[in-house]
Amino acid sequence: MSIERILQKEAPQPGTFTGLSGAGLGSPEAEYEHWELINDVSTSINIHLRNSKPNFIAGTEAVSDRSVKKGYKVYDIGIKIRKDKKGPNIVLIEVCHNETLENAVDRIMKNFSSAKPVKEAFLFNYSDHTLRYYKPGVTGYTNNSICQEFNFDLDIFIKSYYSR
Repeated sequence: MSIERILQKEAPQPGTFTGLSGAGLGSPEAEYEHWELINDVSTSINIHLRNSKPNFIAGTEAVSDRSVKKGYKVYDIGIKIRKDKKGPNIVLIEVCHNETLENAVDRIMKNFSSAKPVKEAFLFNYSDHTLRYYKPGVTGYTNNSICQEFNFDLDIFIKSYYSR
């Protein structure tokens, strides 16, 4: 779906899944900020990975009605081995706002309990600009922004997006 179509769409009706707007973001402006932030951050991470760990890639997950109905654990950004397209993610990054925070935390926890759990996860809430860090087997979260697996500071990429 093009950005122009996203901006032209009406806000989804409560309780209905409508593709990209199914994230419950409400207004077209919120949807645009959500996806623009995801694309900008994943691009920054890929530039970092290309220079430091070229065997890995940060990809974004496309949300589809079918994937949600099948119960897939949908995430916003996942870092995995470049040549293993169907392989497990090593790091997950969720982007949310206050109203979708609980669902984002739930997605992270489901990925930690899957057959091939991720090693670390981040959650950025753009309503209040908070960043949370989660590690499997650790209760709760910290405010750490350093990705230990790939040696980058996610906070720098997020601040770069907002400094434009």
